[in-house]
Amino acid sequence: MRTSAVPRLPQEKISLSKNNNVYFLENRPSFTTLSLLDLLRARDLYHRHLMNKTGVVATAIGRYLIRKEDSWPEDPHRHKGVGPRTLRNSEVRPYSWPCILVFVEKWLDFSDFGKSGKHEPSDIISKRLYMPDGTLVPVCIVEAPRLETPLSPVEEPLVAPRQFLGGGLPLIVEEQGAQQFATIGCLVTDGHSTYALTSRHVTGDRDESVLAMVGEDAKVIGTTSSKCITRRPFEDVYPGWPGRDSLLHMDIGLVKLEDKTTWRPDVYKVGQLGPAVDLSSDNFTLELIGANVKAHGAASGLMAGVICALFYRYKAMGGFEYVADFLIGPREDVPFQTHPGDSGAAVVLDYPNPEDPRHHLDRRPVAIQWGGHIFNTNGSASQSYAMATCLSTVLNELDLDLIQSWDFELPEYWGAVGHYTIANLACEIIADRNLKQLMKTNLGNITFKLETITDKNMRGLSTNGEDQPVPFADWPDMVYQTKLGSRGPRNANPEAPNHFADLDEPPPDGSKSLLDLCRGPQGAVNTRYVDPDVWLKHFELFKNRPP
Repeated sequence: MRTSAVPRLPQEKISLSKNNNVYFLENRPSFTTLSLLDLLRARDLYHRHLMNKTGVVATAIGRYLIRKEDSWPEDPHRHKGVGPRTLRNSEVRPYSWPCILVFVEKWLDFSDFGKSGKHEPSDIISKRLYMPDGTLVPVCIVEAPRLETPLSPVEEPLVAPRQFLGGGLPLIVEEQGAQQFATIGCLVTDGHSTYALTSRHVTGDRDESVLAMVGEDAKVIGTTSSKCITRRPFEDVYPGWPGRDSLLHMDIGLVKLEDKTTWRPDVYKVGQLGPAVDLSSDNFTLELIGANVKAHGAASGLMAGVICALFYRYKAMGGFEYVADFLIGPREDVPFQTHPGDSGAAVVLDYPNPEDPRHHLDRRPVAIQWGGHIFNTNGSASQSYAMATCLSTVLNELDLDLIQSWDFELPEYWGAVGHYTIANLACEIIADRNLKQLMKTNLGNITFKLETITDKNMRGLSTNGEDQPVPFADWPDMVYQTKLGSRGPRNANPEAPNHFADLDEPPPDGSKSLLDLCRGPQGAVNTRYVDPDVWLKHFELFKNRPP
């Protein structure tokens, strides 16, 4: 780690040229070795200085944008464009330097400064920032006037599910006589309850009823949770990174689900999610810039975009700067628009081609969208850009786990792995010889062989057809919980959706829990209460439990 006590020499690209047998060092800046931390330090040191320049509206961390008309290094016909550099007429190339992006309202030429111009020479934005340790950091100026016109609203969600709810679909909150809708991002759990993750500015305060359109009807799907995040100090979220007087805008709300059996963990038109991309101050990388992403918004539908910049500082209020983790915009020649109602959408990496070396990252969620800006990017044309929060930060701050599939929800200690492992071991320890032989003979109908019970082998069992029935040990999860049609009308099957027994929960009338009833003296089991009829009668007490 560098310290101020050990000055860093300016970066040099060293080349030797021979002239009369004398070699000379040619000093030219080389910015390719700059790290994300280098850029954050430079931005933190110079941000207020830059914001006081004429027309500067925001800064971000990125890679140098090169005009699309500019020639590539190997092209013998060298050409360099002039005029405004915008988000639409420029691109990130493999050799683009790490840099500070400075967004301005209007592109100004050097002739606009000085005696003959309208602006003072002191308003010129330097092409390089000089750090106290000698590091040089390049600055890329981008004309991107932010339009005051708000993102155009959509009157109603794009799609309403007929039966199952899940990520990418709309939820509705009624507030002050009006309805607002947002997008369900994904399902998460704290180990006890299951929540739909979305945008807090729509869900509002705790215990508010949240609805969703299912077919033609609006139904209550749950209530807002007290678990939420509005903003956090930047330096608290990313320890060791500079971010004085900066707040990371997060805007995350949770809806505690009323009945999780009517939900699917996958995202509409995206599919089953992979593990969340784990990002922190230890491993956040500039390689994310230019990464392909997609999301399904309830207002805009499928949005295929690209990460344009990191840590976009977009607003100042009350002495604090507001920062968004990601600024997401359009890919080349792919339409991209976002509207109010897309807030809450889960943003995933998008590399579906099996031949792509990044295919293993496909559908791994990286962020949650919470807002957007409209930039004038090409003359009179406007383009909306999405702002999003890092998902792994959200999961860490709220102590949550992402649910990728019901098949292996929290597989580290239960799920299908736990059900089938317990069933296998139970067959092995039966004392009665004849019963043990019967169970072992029919082991394939009950569970799997112990050596085959792994997370990977258990995935996808709930999607088996009738010709591939699942073993009985996890039949309630695989069939009752995910295939509603197989158990008839809701609650017609006596096992119902909640097939497990909350042994430690006392009934609403204040009587003993089932766990206390089953406890005998000195740790023994009171077998009087280990009886199906007693358990069924006990749980009848919960039918009229208040929500």
